[in-house]
Amino acid sequence: MRISTWFKLAALVVAAVIVIQVGKIIAAHGGSACGTASGAMAHADTGDNCLHQEAGSSSWAEAQQRQMAGATVTTGLLYTDANGSNPTTLTSGESGEAFELAWQYLRANASSIIRDLPPGQQAAGHVETKAAALMRHNEDTYGVLVINNDEGPCTWASGPGCVALIDLILPKGSTMVLWWPGGHHETFSGRTAP
Repeated sequence: MRISTWFKLAALVVAAVIVIQVGKIIAAHGGSACGTASGAMAHADTGDNCLHQEAGSSSWAEAQQRQMAGATVTTGLLYTDANGSNPTTLTSGESGEAFELAWQYLRANASSIIRDLPPGQQAAGHVETKAAALMRHNEDTYGVLVINNDEGPCTWASGPGCVALIDLILPKGSTMVLWWPGGHHETFSGRTAP
């Protein structure tokens, strides 16, 4: 082999070692090779399946929660494989397309356990059920919702609460990871027919 070929080969090996080491350093400091939690918005590149990796990182979730600082109502950022690093921002309240979708799905799928009148309206106004409704409507099978509510998902809206109702809105085969402040998270799996 010629000397220039050896130099090229050595340069490639050195570059590969550097990439591996940088990935290890990022992972050791709470990030991943997909992105870091220090930027304004952590990267969620779906081409590398990063959303699925980031969903397990509390430092990533905390970086997203900082984007909602100052919000006066419960606010959430919904990341899906389809929207990548451009999350859908949702707020609590009984208006908008996401509210209408959530209310429609709740009336259709959970009427026997909902105790408020009109059925499901209260829960449909919550960020968590809105996110599940958008995922169902858009046929997203995986999503990560980061909310700013310190108390996490509600346990009382419309009777059973958002914790029980998320699974009833999401179709089978869908998963939503929900993060709230303090590094808390829960994973929900859809139970209704698509």
